[in-house]
Amino acid sequence: MTRTFFHSFDPPAASPVSGATVDLEVSEIEDAGIREVLQTPGAAYGAWSILDALLTPTGAGTPFVFREPLGQAREVKVALSGLFGRFVARAYLERYFNLSIFAHLGSRMIDLDRRRQVKITRLSRGDLPDWIACASDLSSLTVAEAKGCHDVGGPAKALD
Repeated sequence: MTRTFFHSFDPPAASPVSGATVDLEVSEIEDAGIREVLQTPGAAYGAWSILDALLTPTGAGTPFVFREPLGQAREVKVALSGLFGRFVARAYLERYFNLSIFAHLGSRMIDLDRRRQVKITRLSRGDLPDWIACASDLSSLTVAEAKGCHDVGGPAKALD
C-alpha cells in the first residue's frame, strides 16, 4: 500500500523529488524499521507486517494516519512517534537517495565499513542530526535528520 507524506528538504533545490509530497510503500517503511532497529544494512527482512493493520485503510496514495493513537501515556506516544518517524525517514532516504549504510551520530569517530571513517566535530550547541549515511559504494555521503530537532537553534553541524 502506498502512503503519501508531506516533504520538506533543505536546500529545496537539492530535493530528489519535486512537489510537497513523497510516496512510500508501507513495506518499505517496515523494512527500513527493521534495519533501523537491528542496525543491519543487508537485505529486507519483511517480517513485521504490522503497520498496515495499524493504519487507517484509506487506499493507495493517501496519508499515513493511524487508526487510533498509539499508546495512552505521553511518553509512549512521544517514543512511538519518534520511532515511526525514523522508520519513515530511513525508508525515504533509502528509496529516493539510494542510501544503504546508516551510522548513528553517537560517537566522535564513525567507521562506515572498516574502510572509511568519519570524524564528528561539533561546530555549535544543539542536537546532532540522526545519521551519517551513504550508498553501498561509500558515495553520496549524507548527513540526515529524521524529524527535525527539539533545540530552537536546530541541529548542530557535525562533519569533518
